[in-house]
Amino acid sequence: MSFAIQHSALRDLYDKVVAGERLSDADALRLFESKDINALGAIADFARQRKVGNRASYILNRYLNYSNYCILSCQFCSFARKKRDADGFELTIEQMVQKAREALA
Repeated sequence: MSFAIQHSALRDLYDKVVAGERLSDADALRLFESKDINALGAIADFARQRKVGNRASYILNRYLNYSNYCILSCQFCSFARKKRDADGFELTIEQMVQKAREALA
C-alpha cells in the first residue's frame, strides 16, 4: 500500500477496491469530489493493475473536418471561420479521401 493511501480519507474506498467490492454511487461521488490526487491515482492504479496488468493501449483518432466555415458565430469557439476569412477552408472530395488515407497509414 502506498503512503498516499495510508493516511488518506479515501482509505476505506481503497480497501473496497482491494477487496473487489463494487463502489456505490456515493463512493463515486466522493472520488469525484476529492482533491487528494495522490490517493485517487493510487486507487486507479491498483484497479488498472488488477484489470490489465502492465498492458497499455491507445486509440488513433482522426477527425475529418471538411470545412471550418460556420454561420453560428458562437462566442466561445476559436475554430469557426466565415467564408471571407483568409484562414477559412473547405476541402474537396479528393482532399478528404487523402486525409482519410493518411489516418489509416
